Amino acid sequence: ARLETIRNCVEAGIKKIFCEKPMSTSLSDAHEMIQITKQADCILSVNHLRRWSPNHLKLKKLLDTGIIGELKHFYFQSGSVGLGNVGTHIIDNMRFYSGSDVKWVIGLLDETGTPNPRGTQYKDPGGWGMLMFENGTRAFLDTCEDTGVPHVFEIVGTYGRVIIEEMNNHWQVFARSEKDRELPLTRYPTPVDKVPLFDPLPWDVKEITKLGLKELIFSDASSCVGADGFEALEAIVAFHVSSQNGGERVTLPLDKECYLMDIPWP
Repeated sequence: ARLETIRNCVEAGIKKIFCEKPMSTSLSDAHEMIQITKQADCILSVNHLRRWSPNHLKLKKLLDTGIIGELKHFYFQSGSVGLGNVGTHIIDNMRFYSGSDVKWVIGLLDETGTPNPRGTQYKDPGGWGMLMFENGTRAFLDTCEDTGVPHVFEIVGTYGRVIIEEMNNHWQVFARSEKDRELPLTRYPTPVDKVPLFDPLPWDVKEITKLGLKELIFSDASSCVGADGFEALEAIVAFHVSSQNGGERVTLPLDKECYLMDIPWP
């Protein structure tokens, strides 16, 4: 449906399109959406809204200073949110912080069979698994349907960690002192101190989405383009492919035959 909508917009001469995520139900459609907008010189923006979040933008700048050292590990857990619904957001967020694409995925789908709250026509199971990024950053993601708690996102670096609980507006950074960074990493009990942080804004989907729309309307660029949406979608499809094959490792980019896999998530 979104591919047809995008095609209609392009044919009508629209030059800027703001698309919800996941950007399609198949990689084939997502690829075509990117191609037709590119050929029409149309900007396709995908609403992975953390790209516009003031909190995440400020944290990214802080991490880029090396406050926790080199990023090594991501951890995300949330109860019963679906891989397509929230998983795509988080994988894009991991790409944002790491500056790297997913290299391989090992994943298993949750077989609980919880009805999708958006309607029985949608199928977006939770799941859990591991991701390895091209730059060596590793990640563990869990959206299984046996918990009902707000999500937590942890970023671990060589000398510290970040803990984010967005729903509670709880953001914390801990890091070794400069002098303690001279100690071996095997001295893991070395204290990490709480780092002074900005005052985080409350989580507000509408307000953050407005920032994405404003960027698209008033500039000729987007912080999350079609290629970003595709990368996040491809990683989630890889979870499904891995699960179908008993949790075997799946390397990206996926084979073209995987482009035809259609997943009816919202």
